[in-house]
Amino acid sequence: MLKSVVYTSSANTAINEEVLKSILKESVRYNNSRQISGLLIYHDGTFLQVIEGDKKEVEGLFKRICKDVRHRNVTILFEEDIEEREFGAWAMAFKEVHDEDLCQLEDYVKLDDLHFGEVIKEGGAKSILKAFYEMNISSGAQHMF
Repeated sequence: MLKSVVYTSSANTAINEEVLKSILKESVRYNNSRQISGLLIYHDGTFLQVIEGDKKEVEGLFKRICKDVRHRNVTILFEEDIEEREFGAWAMAFKEVHDEDLCQLEDYVKLDDLHFGEVIKEGGAKSILKAFYEMNISSGAQHMF
């Protein structure tokens, strides 16, 4: 049985490109060995991630994620059993988003009030992840885009 988990969290410290690349490298290695796929988005101190794969593997990874000291306030937005993967092209892909990236998602973002955390709370989390996935899968992006 496959499972999908979407969660958000807050960075504990300032996150720079080096830290983000380290997270990505570690995620790709770990997820490849366990056939887990997903996408991680980071914006201004907030992480939004989807992970999917075998139910036991996803649950094990999520426990590991919860123990990671690089972030806090890990909150599951939703989880579900799935028939097939929606983000299966990548063991883990990563996108650091900026306000101009969010402007592309007009259905989910008020252009005069760009606050990523609020967008997530409004319930558009999976739609945001899917939109970035769809925009970048056709480009052939491997892990970081």
